[in-house]
Amino acid sequence: MGIKKLYDCINMNIMKLSDQLHNVATVSFLKENDLTKNQLRILLLLRDFPQGLTLKEIGKQLAVSKGNLTFIVRKIEEKRLVSRKQSNSDNRYSILRLNSRGKEFLEKLSPLKEKTDRLTFNDFDESELKLLVSYLERLSGSLEKHLKRI
Repeated sequence: MGIKKLYDCINMNIMKLSDQLHNVATVSFLKENDLTKNQLRILLLLRDFPQGLTLKEIGKQLAVSKGNLTFIVRKIEEKRLVSRKQSNSDNRYSILRLNSRGKEFLEKLSPLKEKTDRLTFNDFDESELKLLVSYLERLSGSLEKHLKRI
């Protein structure tokens, strides 16, 4: 097998693996809770920014257009999982924050993540997992260097 064929094989397997991890981890959770993937992505992002983020910042972090973002945020506001407040520094912007109900909601994900991790990595021993992590970090670093040059 030539190197180009190997690259294609690796890329296809990474994309397939990404989809499979998403499906195992979240599809049933999303259906049970009437959420979309992008709604969950916003909630998870806000969990990491307790001070909140503007819609512009969220759009940039998640690569979601302003029009789509407005619609997605409106839906999670209707579910009362986030709160919106005018920015103190600039009245043109509002800050979106995960509220207590949103935090409680995301806590339901922890057992699901643990189950997914067990299912995903059950066939690997610790040394194999460490090796996998080192390869993934190396691959990510290589891509990051390339992206900085673009």
